[in-house]
Amino acid sequence: MFSRSDLLGIDLVEIEKAQRFYRSHQDCLRSFFSVKETEYIRRGKTPSVNLAHVLAAKEAVFKAVRWPLAGPSLFRKIRIVPKNDGSFGCRVRMGRSRPRDLKISLIRSGKVVVAQCVGIS
Repeated sequence: MFSRSDLLGIDLVEIEKAQRFYRSHQDCLRSFFSVKETEYIRRGKTPSVNLAHVLAAKEAVFKAVRWPLAGPSLFRKIRIVPKNDGSFGCRVRMGRSRPRDLKISLIRSGKVVVAQCVGIS
């Protein structure tokens, strides 16, 4: 059972929409994402799927941390960190109030990527 201090965020991104975004913005990804996020997105044969991973993970974290006054600026403060083992870490730059531990899991099912973020603040 979750308590008020537990965090949960879930998001779904359609790969087709991520592909359209990638085609339109591939030359300016650094305007939206960190260096590590951009490197991950461009890595491999399917950058649009990688982009869907990052977008879904960021949005799941955004929903989990629930800082309504931060608004869209919080999205830029969320850094998705791809790890060597294929999992993802996260950093949120919000001072002392940031959650101590966030876990992100991703699932690709057909035409969508689903991200879940859980944590304890």
